[in-house]
Amino acid sequence: MTVRDYSAHGGASEGGISLGFIVALLLCTVLGVIFIGGFWVGSFIVSDRIAYGVKYRGLDLSGLSRADAENIINRDARQPLAKNALVLVYDKDFCQIAPKDIDLQLDTEAVLNRVLAVGREGNIVVNAAEIIACACSGREIQPEISYDRSKLAEKIAPIEKKLSRPVKDASLLLMDGGIIARGKASTGMTIATDEWYEELEKELRTLDYPRRIMVEPKEAEPSVTDADLAPVNTLLGSFSLSYDQESARGRILEKAAKALDQKIFRADSRLSFNTLMKENFPGVNHGNYTVAEQHALDILASCLYGSALHGGFMIAQREAGDGEFGVDGVPVGFVAFAHGRKEDLVLRNRFHHNAYIVTYAKDGLLTVDILGASEDLAGAEINVLVETVDDPADPAYAVTTVTRLYTHSGTEILKELVGEDRMRKQ
Repeated sequence: MTVRDYSAHGGASEGGISLGFIVALLLCTVLGVIFIGGFWVGSFIVSDRIAYGVKYRGLDLSGLSRADAENIINRDARQPLAKNALVLVYDKDFCQIAPKDIDLQLDTEAVLNRVLAVGREGNIVVNAAEIIACACSGREIQPEISYDRSKLAEKIAPIEKKLSRPVKDASLLLMDGGIIARGKASTGMTIATDEWYEELEKELRTLDYPRRIMVEPKEAEPSVTDADLAPVNTLLGSFSLSYDQESARGRILEKAAKALDQKIFRADSRLSFNTLMKENFPGVNHGNYTVAEQHALDILASCLYGSALHGGFMIAQREAGDGEFGVDGVPVGFVAFAHGRKEDLVLRNRFHHNAYIVTYAKDGLLTVDILGASEDLAGAEINVLVETVDDPADPAYAVTTVTRLYTHSGTEILKELVGEDRMRKQ
């Protein structure tokens, strides 16, 4: 019997497999897998077929052409779109909303574009990795829908009317004799919010109909509470300007005055005239308005300016364009031009308590009152003197100013604002 010693140095077995052969075999295998996989990935990328592993609502679309996938997707949508899409349950009643009621349709084109985009949106390396990952773990494509939101709102309107309750902010009103009447704040109930519509859209996008939804109104909190206005107990500043109520600018002014009316001016905050006006006059920050609108905004800005100045509020200057707007730019009792140079009247409430702006535009007279806390006056007694001043630059603006006269302690507030020279002129 012959015994071979395989442990001897340099020894080799005639019937064994060499390490080099194993390495070569593994390398060939790896190269083969890479070649075959690369060929498979490349052939998919240049084809018009759907990647393997792509599913739509549980339906396997792997390897299908666009036309075949479209047939399957449309066929799947027929049954859901024949039912009621939403059943809204509220109180002891309910509302059914069919797809035809809101022009609800499956956006087949959008779904197909998303299906075919798998493995084709990035560079070749990214696409290859996405195709392999999709084949291994799958990819679920969600339905895409289109519908008419305005028609959905019309269907919801009766429910909203029944369940909603308007929120009420706290308010103040200056009565004859200086008495301040108070309107209490109260919470409201609402359902038709943007967030709720987004939730409905998510339910519609499932295409799993009908979707039964309990309608639960949400509580809406007032933006101005009783506590916000609790310290407000006196008139701090008032200013009036006359206008022709039959003119174009008069009608515009009455509309604009509503944007200024009943606005809270919080303690140690700034208030921008342009920001208040921009919803009613989108061009206010760009100088794009008519002559009548310009005059109306001039009158309103002047009234706000004068009221704030008399009430002890700071006028924050802001330069814009070729002019500046502020306490040094407009004499008390004259028109504050708020147009033409993109200027903005910015006020600062430097007091410790909130203030409240109340605007009246009636019978050709615009008045802006600023109500605040007597505590912020540091003990000053305030008397009111009514003076009439004409603007020599434009006599049509017949200005009526309500000028506030302070006692010694209160005079320090006005002196800080306008300076001693300006006070002597008054």
